[in-house]
Amino acid sequence: MWLISLLLAISLAAHAQARAVFAHFMIGNTEQYTNADFVNDITKAQEAHIDGFVLNIAYDDATNDRSIPMAFDVAGSLGFKLLFSFDYAGNGDWPMDEVISLINKYSSHSAHFKRGSQPLVSTFEGFNRAKDWSTIKDKTNCYFMPSWSSVGAKRAVRTGETDGLFSWAAWPEGPNTIDMEVDASYLIFLNGSSYMMPISPWFYTNLPGYNKNWLWRGDSLWHDRWNLAFTLVSQDQWPGQPEYLQIISWNDYGESHYVGPLNDKAYVAFDIGEAPYNYVKGMPHDGWRKLLPYAIDTFKNGIATINQEVLVAWYRLTPASACATGGTTGNTAAQLQPEMPPGELSQDKIFFSALLTSLLTPRVTIDGQRRVVNWDDAPYGYVGMFHGSFAYEGRVGKVLIELVDASGAVVATLNGADLTKTCEKGITNWNPWVGSTTTTRSVSAAPALSLSKQQLRAQTTKTDHGPQPQCKCTGRGPAITPPPATSAGGYPANGLLGEYTGLCNFACARDYCPSGACSKANPYGALFKEGLRTCDSSDEKSAWNCPNLNCFQASKIEDGVKKRWDSVGAGEFFNYTAEWFYYQNEVAIGGNTMFYGTPFQDQYIRSIAYFYGGRDANGGNRAADNYDCDIIGANACTNPFKCGTTQYPGMDLVFASFSNLHNFITNMYLSIDGISASAAANADSIASTFGDSKLDEGLKFLQEFSEYFGLSMQFAGGSFWSKMITDPEVFKAFGDVVSRVEQLSGTVETFTSLYSTISEAQTEEAMNAMEIAKEVSKASDEFSKQARQTLDKFLKQIFDGSYLSTRRLYPMIADGTWLDAPKVSIFDFHKSIEPIMNAMLINKAWTTGANGNAIVILAKEGHVTYPQPRRGNAALMSNDDGEATQYFYTSETGEEWTLWIAQVDVCTQNRCDRRFKAPKGLDEIREENDYGVTVRNMILSPFFNWRRQGNQNYHPTKLDPYAKNGDKSATSQVPFSVGLDHPGAIPIPVCDIETAWQNIAKWWRNPSEAPCDYYPCCSY
Repeated sequence: MWLISLLLAISLAAHAQARAVFAHFMIGNTEQYTNADFVNDITKAQEAHIDGFVLNIAYDDATNDRSIPMAFDVAGSLGFKLLFSFDYAGNGDWPMDEVISLINKYSSHSAHFKRGSQPLVSTFEGFNRAKDWSTIKDKTNCYFMPSWSSVGAKRAVRTGETDGLFSWAAWPEGPNTIDMEVDASYLIFLNGSSYMMPISPWFYTNLPGYNKNWLWRGDSLWHDRWNLAFTLVSQDQWPGQPEYLQIISWNDYGESHYVGPLNDKAYVAFDIGEAPYNYVKGMPHDGWRKLLPYAIDTFKNGIATINQEVLVAWYRLTPASACATGGTTGNTAAQLQPEMPPGELSQDKIFFSALLTSLLTPRVTIDGQRRVVNWDDAPYGYVGMFHGSFAYEGRVGKVLIELVDASGAVVATLNGADLTKTCEKGITNWNPWVGSTTTTRSVSAAPALSLSKQQLRAQTTKTDHGPQPQCKCTGRGPAITPPPATSAGGYPANGLLGEYTGLCNFACARDYCPSGACSKANPYGALFKEGLRTCDSSDEKSAWNCPNLNCFQASKIEDGVKKRWDSVGAGEFFNYTAEWFYYQNEVAIGGNTMFYGTPFQDQYIRSIAYFYGGRDANGGNRAADNYDCDIIGANACTNPFKCGTTQYPGMDLVFASFSNLHNFITNMYLSIDGISASAAANADSIASTFGDSKLDEGLKFLQEFSEYFGLSMQFAGGSFWSKMITDPEVFKAFGDVVSRVEQLSGTVETFTSLYSTISEAQTEEAMNAMEIAKEVSKASDEFSKQARQTLDKFLKQIFDGSYLSTRRLYPMIADGTWLDAPKVSIFDFHKSIEPIMNAMLINKAWTTGANGNAIVILAKEGHVTYPQPRRGNAALMSNDDGEATQYFYTSETGEEWTLWIAQVDVCTQNRCDRRFKAPKGLDEIREENDYGVTVRNMILSPFFNWRRQGNQNYHPTKLDPYAKNGDKSATSQVPFSVGLDHPGAIPIPVCDIETAWQNIAKWWRNPSEAPCDYYPCCSY
């Protein structure tokens, strides 16, 4: 084995503007603040060497008028800086005139941060108002650096409105370590303009009132992100960048990334956001600030002196498996991310960082069991920021973290909060506890090298197995002279990502050019010459680029789709062309790309159809016909691609998949008229059959129901997938059920997550329109409009050609999932959606009446006639109602449950004979009926969801494509095969007899005063 050290030349370029570090500050949390609170926050920020607060201000928030003047007065008196971030997502768009007025009012204030002579201004989103900023800048002379992260750097820069950009991408996706991929994208497109880099320690939010309940990986993020900032500063690729850093956040307690002090006056988000409990109280994050003076000074000056050694530790107080998730997901479909259990994303570890002037040994003790721990990261020369972690593997008890010197003496002791398996409300708190301490040593030292004299260190290693998949930078250190180049450089091998470019260029020039990773020939562009290079059709990795490859295997319809797909390398075709498109259209911008400025710019499918679709009579590129897959409609993407249609068989199979997927969505689109007509027709009958006598029928009922429509459409999707998975006539070549499930799992996840995200965005617009509808037919038209727009946006999202969309599109078509057109007709869609919509209409009719929520009462004991509390009280229901509402369920492991569906029996007298009664209209759905819904469905869907959530009531606002049936003893269900029994499809609270009895004993006369949304199943 021999080693080549790959070194990147480093120089810290001089830059005209001084660097600065800010912290994101939520003005909306300061409703109860006094001057003293602002003094406390600002003083602590100054102690951490933070230069200023970026004030997040939502439009039309009364707190603005009260708190902004106070913040500026205090900041001015303390020599601290402030700037505005106009939040366009909180309460809607800011009117242009009000933005101008606010900037001009405070831009001359001594506390307002200026870049040169210009007041610096930012936003949180607001891309749809980008055109306002030419006028705003003209009238305020502001230096504009918005966060338009929802559209990415390229689209933001192309508006021509920005002076720089702030990225909100401070957290990694999935169980991964943060990297610089997004930062690099911003720096490429900004091309020297100002970049504000985000840094954050954590992200966890559980605020259902804001439709937010997810976790992004924190873990070692605080250390890793600062190291990435140092790395950018140390390189000369983007001199002077990033110009600014913004810490997210100082006081956004609802998202758990606060580095400011706890403050009981600032927890308004937990009330407005309907949090299950305040997951911030007792969870200080002050320790993270102890690292900031050194980190900020290093970022700004390239080097810093350590005058006080510090140890900081943070961790969640319970193992991930100890309690219920609270419905929290890892990742969020709201960001078009595949969701996962949070415990698969966040590690059960104790994390610790230290500022040290020499090497010390960390030691962790849990419940008396001591372990010596190695550092995960140590600075060059052992002066600077160290970082380590310890996997506690489910142990609980007292926590002690120590630092020990070479003589064995303990020089730092940190007594942490206890690890436990008990959770408030039975829900895991994914927010960490943070603590800190100092060492007993008197020190004063700085690193031997400033950032400008450090270089990144990485390796390419020649072994019998070839190079590792990626080049990984292992740290920074002094320069090492690389071996001289002996030949021309190389390129990434066919199909590999652009991140290999620098590595292959360096290694191939030094006589190490492994064929599996690198090539001396440039693969980009060569494919489009008349003389295509030779290929090996027996090699699946290169078969896709063989023109006129034998289609024998791919044309055998009787073979499985995956076998046909792989025979011509269709997956490799998609991945390579997506990477090629990204390289040409996003990386190599500047007029030298193959199609920059052509009609195909930003359009992946059109570009591939043009360059791969064949040749015209003159030998030029010819675009295949009917490839408008991003346009909804029966004639937009209908080319009957078969293997041999074009010169690339891989393309034929990929485009056949595009066409089938497009037509499936189009049929769904065309079914909407019948669905909306059903909603209008059923509204009257369901309101009268199942609703309270006081319930207004028809229009008002349909208006009140509108909030459920988006969710019902999402769950209706489950029936479509169930049909495709279980019906052999739909995908006849798939083989057994298990293989079908495995092949469709990626499609299900991507489809449903993206669809639910877009549907949520449409729901609010539809609800507003419903409120002003004057008749049932108009209201049903809004149903139709919402669903149509959701599907149209969905289609554009997956086929828009962006790097993100192609990453989402591939799992939908992988392994030939869509090679055979699914036989799902417009009528099939209608039949699938209508029962779910009717079930939600029925529940809405029950809930809207005077008796409040319907609930499911349960007893885990054989067959019970009626719900009887254990304390000798009368039964909660009459014998007749008990028998009429009961359902007996036996789990796969033989557990027997008796379940009842019931409503509160509200009365105005001093006493009622019974506290619960049968909901109205049960006889109409006891057997099969025209609604397609039965009592069994109305009971089992909530029950399965209650079991899945750890015997708690949590009703998801997003589709969970991998939900089990709630029975922990059962195996995983085939996705959606349970139809209306899908957990949570019908959002009805569930509780045992005792809980229902306790609730009803206190609040039964007036359910409107109930203490929780799940009444009468509130937790005791």
